[in-house]
Amino acid sequence: MDKDRSSSTLSDALDRLANDKDIYVRWAMAHNPATVPEALLRLAYDEDWRVREAVAGNPSAPTNLLVALDNDESWQVRRAIAINTNTPPKTLEYLAKDEYMHVRFWVAHNPHTPPDVLIELSTDENAIVRFEAKKNESTPTDVLTETTKTLESGILI
Repeated sequence: MDKDRSSSTLSDALDRLANDKDIYVRWAMAHNPATVPEALLRLAYDEDWRVREAVAGNPSAPTNLLVALDNDESWQVRRAIAINTNTPPKTLEYLAKDEYMHVRFWVAHNPHTPPDVLIELSTDENAIVRFEAKKNESTPTDVLTETTKTLESGILI
């Protein structure tokens, strides 16, 4: 089989899988790091949030796709973007203001979250988000020093 025909056959097969009626076929394809970017792009606009979440969490998802999904209606999709270590810093900054604490928690946990965003999250309304931001190795030491002073004075963080 020649190379052009082989790649055409593969492309056709990926198209069929990306459009399969079975959500679990589409989910498995979206979750697979070997899935090509073109197929991930198609799956990123799937009607089912579980498929979009799998795309957002895929370590092979192109960064422009993660940026495009950062305002998805499903907080689970936004959480998966916050978890993904390939998410651009500007997108993490945007997600740090998300209404759902689960999204903010994972932004605080992401090792690539910019220090200024971690400083902001260290004063989050949710104690779990604050704690996670202070645990992040990228959090500036002056934030940690202030936390230590607060603990020593007996005031709960």
